Amino acid sequence: PLVCDYYFRRALLCFETGNREEMNEYVDKGLSLIPEGNCPTPLFDDLRKVIHVLIQNKEMERTEKVANLLLTYSKDRVGLNEKIIYLRGISEYYAAIGEQQKAIECYAELAEVYDAQSKELRSDPLSVIRMMDKAETELRRLNKRMQANEKLVTLEPMTGLLNRSALLKVSSEFINVAFKKRQKVGAIFVDIDYFKECNDTYGHARGDEIIKEVAKACQREETKNIRFSRYGGDEFFGLTNGLKDNQVIEVAKRIFNRIRTADIPNEKSPYEHRLTLSIGVVNLPINEETKTILDIVKNADKAMYHAKNTGKNAIYFLVSENKGEGTDAVYNKIDVD
Repeated sequence: PLVCDYYFRRALLCFETGNREEMNEYVDKGLSLIPEGNCPTPLFDDLRKVIHVLIQNKEMERTEKVANLLLTYSKDRVGLNEKIIYLRGISEYYAAIGEQQKAIECYAELAEVYDAQSKELRSDPLSVIRMMDKAETELRRLNKRMQANEKLVTLEPMTGLLNRSALLKVSSEFINVAFKKRQKVGAIFVDIDYFKECNDTYGHARGDEIIKEVAKACQREETKNIRFSRYGGDEFFGLTNGLKDNQVIEVAKRIFNRIRTADIPNEKSPYEHRLTLSIGVVNLPINEETKTILDIVKNADKAMYHAKNTGKNAIYFLVSENKGEGTDAVYNKIDVD
């Protein structure tokens, strides 16, 4: 039925654009897929519209085929709406082929059905409300299904954070807004210290639990202007939009301290045998030098690796990057006590 529906709708579009030959071609394709003696419910209204345009184009052979399908459908359907759709189409057909008496009989029956529908609605005013409630329920169901599908497409399964493709979409939105408003886009690159050693000691199942714990610490900071993704195995990447330097740093500090407060064991860590993080932070204006997510990731990555290379268990903020030979990037170590 969905393929037939597609062909019939294409046929109607061709009619509107005056392409009669292509219209007939799509009608024939649709009709060829409908089993003999059967008319699927979803196609009923489409067929009424198709018979109308076929009559206008005097395509009587095709009109007869559609009329027979409408007749087949009407035999098994007794609802008033179905009768109205059927009678509107078939009366038009009879008028077109010169069967005036049959057309008049259909018109008279159509008037009776309209009158019956009107009386039904007047006698039961709640029926309209019930129909509206049913439609709203269906709409809510479809919205839930759409939201569920959207989550599957945009979220990383284990953590519930954004996946890579969703991160790219968010970064594009943040960068465009920041450029227009002359704001900054910030980045927080989080890496779990001694994670391989932790996996080796406690097993991968425990490693997955730690990944989820760090993800929750990041997730608690999310707003419409702060979003986090799982960037790699034990790496997390957050983007901020329109925040000041100190606000971005505060986000990183809260994540760092949540993991410290969680007091997660890591036997191989020199820091009281507890799990720690290394975090790199940047907050950059969007301009010709910095205008893509790759530019932002590159600088946040530098800050994170500076934290790793200077002993781990720290947050470093990139003040200025290396601009060329003879210059060094400048980092500030953030006090987390």
